[in-house]
Amino acid sequence: MKISKIKLVNFRQYDGEQTITFATENKSNVTVIHGSNGAGKTALLNAFKWGFYGDRDSIPNDEPLCFRGIIKDKDIGDCFSVKVEIEFEHEANSFLLERSTMFKKVSEVLMDEIPNSTSLTLSYTDETGRNHISKNPKDQIRQILPEDMHPYFFFNGEDINRLGDTTKKGYNDKIQNAIKNLMELTIVERGINHLETVSRGFRREMASYASDEAKVIEQKITNLEENIQDEVSRRKDLSLEVGALENEMEIIGDKIKKIGPLSQLETSREECETNIRTAEKQLESLENKCKKLIQDYSALPFIREAIDQVQSIVEDKRKKKDLPIGIRENFINDILLDGICICGREIKEGSAEYEVVKKLLEKQATPTEIESTVNSLMGHFSAYDNHNSHLREVLGDILSQECNLKNQIKDYNEKLSEISAEIKRLGKNLGGETEDPVMLEARRETIRNNIKGNERAIGGVNQRIEQTEKLISKLKIELKKAKGNESKTILAETRYEAVAEAANTLKELNKILIEKVKVNVSDEINNILHEVTNGYIKAEVTDRFELKTFRMDNGQFIPIAKSTGQNQVTSLAFISSLAKIAKDTYNSPNASSFMRGGEFPLVMDSPFGSLDENYGPKIAEVIPQLTSQVIVIASEKQLSGDVENFLRPYIGKEHVLTRFEDNPKNELTANILGTQYDLIKKAEDKQYTKVTEVL
Repeated sequence: MKISKIKLVNFRQYDGEQTITFATENKSNVTVIHGSNGAGKTALLNAFKWGFYGDRDSIPNDEPLCFRGIIKDKDIGDCFSVKVEIEFEHEANSFLLERSTMFKKVSEVLMDEIPNSTSLTLSYTDETGRNHISKNPKDQIRQILPEDMHPYFFFNGEDINRLGDTTKKGYNDKIQNAIKNLMELTIVERGINHLETVSRGFRREMASYASDEAKVIEQKITNLEENIQDEVSRRKDLSLEVGALENEMEIIGDKIKKIGPLSQLETSREECETNIRTAEKQLESLENKCKKLIQDYSALPFIREAIDQVQSIVEDKRKKKDLPIGIRENFINDILLDGICICGREIKEGSAEYEVVKKLLEKQATPTEIESTVNSLMGHFSAYDNHNSHLREVLGDILSQECNLKNQIKDYNEKLSEISAEIKRLGKNLGGETEDPVMLEARRETIRNNIKGNERAIGGVNQRIEQTEKLISKLKIELKKAKGNESKTILAETRYEAVAEAANTLKELNKILIEKVKVNVSDEINNILHEVTNGYIKAEVTDRFELKTFRMDNGQFIPIAKSTGQNQVTSLAFISSLAKIAKDTYNSPNASSFMRGGEFPLVMDSPFGSLDENYGPKIAEVIPQLTSQVIVIASEKQLSGDVENFLRPYIGKEHVLTRFEDNPKNELTANILGTQYDLIKKAEDKQYTKVTEVL
């Protein structure tokens, strides 16, 4: 998707019709829109949101959607429209979107929006030149650019600041939904929900044809499934609370670090906590490895006696010369000749019995084949001791490593306790303008205990879910036994099992796909950060779908405070990674039908405002290379110096927003490519914004 033009008609600060065209070439894919404060930069961003989705959340409640100055030109009772038109290209189709609403002048100073006057139309021309009008424009727009994704592709500087704020309710869901919506993984989830609904319907149908016992069992299963859903919701709430508490604990740590005498102690604590997290991950990996070995080779320690018995039998057969030898050919021929089986049954030539015995001659193993099989078996037996010894060595090594890691974690926790006590001791003597460190540390301990309590509760939830799922499996077996043998019951059962199996398969697929995209996003973020910060900053999307940022400190990566410009670099890298992964997936010849991706524009209002002079220029250089189209709306200060120099090679279009004011303090101009353009200018009769293209 590429946006080619937007036209504003009486929208916010924009007087009459104002048109902006955008760069769409692959190499010159950046459009820059220059404007001073109050010129309508954010209003332009909101025009995209309102045009595509009808979103007014970013527009202040006390501000009208329409241009205020128009009231002077209208009589009381006059009606006029506010409209946004957006032209864009998508998959060889040219689209024209029009969203409008009507206003009425009700007094000399008031305008009211006419209720239910908003309309939306979407027309397009396909690659053959045929024209179409969308019957359901809202759905078609959402299919092209999912509505849940628009905060990530139409955003301002404040949005970037909030992106890493895990204290916001539903923050984790936003990150997870962004990843899922971007790659259209919600299609899989909708499929799962539909199949589960159908599955429950077939199960009820199966029970309805069966006995009363089956109906009771089916109701028990339904109740237990509802219990699992309740537990899953509780687990999600607990997990969100843990994330918020951890974030609050980080904020307290940042406050303590700013208290001079305690700064080094807090840094040491961060290092200990980082080491604990690393050790816990290593411990989890070892435990999983141990479980896998036990699952694969659990029989080895218990088959020694059986091996000895088999070896003894084989050796005895060899001594008696029963091996190597097969069933003697003469013995079979004698049976066929005599016409009597060893069981006494008559075997006549041409009968079915005769043919079965005759075929034994063809299937008879040769002595060489039997000897080879026996030798192979004995070879496996002889290697048993080596395999068993190796298993014991590997398990012993794993247990030793686990023991060392547990001791390390214990030592780090003891050091954390010592640091906490020292902070409290030193904090008693610190006062003045700083926050009370003793109170901060006490609050931190309370939060830590709450986190542990919630993690224990999550463990309890997981255990109850596991037990409930086992009980459901048993009840499903009982349901099959009680179902009866009527054809209707059997048909319903067949359908139920097929749909349930399909739903389970999609669940596993969904987990794999989400994890794959999450890992890809983390990797891509770090590729961008490495290029921008030379490896000083790294980030990850955690298992709880938090966007965590770390900086290098004495050879270790430690968490970064939420308010820093470094976090904003990570947020921009996150958004850019989403755009790049979607673009790469969309253009890949091996793209999955479940993960289509797409090409999306980035429309950014003041994206470089909070970035320092080191990161701003590098981000400005990297972003245009990652996505198909970039639209930057910013002030001259934000686009000055190296930021402009790094961005300049990619700029294909430029426009200036001129703000006409009644009594400006100072008129302001901007020098763009050697030409002066007005940014703020004195107005003759009304305040408004005008768009001028840079030529």
